[in-house]
Amino acid sequence: MDPHLAEFIETVVNSPLKLDLVLSFFHNQDTVDTAVAIGRRTGRNASEVSQALEDLYRSKVLSKQETGDEPAFGYTQDGYIAGRVEQLSRYCNHDHRYEILTQIYEGQARNHLNQLVELRQRETLKTQFVSMVSHELRTPLTTIKAAADTLHRLDGQLPAEQRLEFLTQ
Repeated sequence: MDPHLAEFIETVVNSPLKLDLVLSFFHNQDTVDTAVAIGRRTGRNASEVSQALEDLYRSKVLSKQETGDEPAFGYTQDGYIAGRVEQLSRYCNHDHRYEILTQIYEGQARNHLNQLVELRQRETLKTQFVSMVSHELRTPLTTIKAAADTLHRLDGQLPAEQRLEFLTQ
């Protein structure tokens, strides 16, 4: 597979839903459609379709038209992107769809693994922070508690001036 196409698949067409949407719009370039209509027609969740359409719009694979209640999407006019999509379509037509889906799933697995590593790093930082803050709070609290215990033990034995001096140190 061409490395540019592989990168395009991994970074832009990074889900089976997006693959289906891209190919559908490529094969029906004059079509303009909404997420709800596509969801109804394909039996997919409209909010997932909407998110995928917005992602493809941000990647310049689709164009977007505001049509009142909800936006309508159409095929891109960007020549570079259109070339990549045409290359993707040709590759799919040569019985390489499973290879493309494998690439998509491997990319998703890498992304999930990276997210997991990031979550673990954040959890470690959080644990270290809580431990450090806890230690920093305990140290002065120990001193305060010792001073309070001393004042309590010596209650009535210290003159008022000494007690005030003891409390202000």
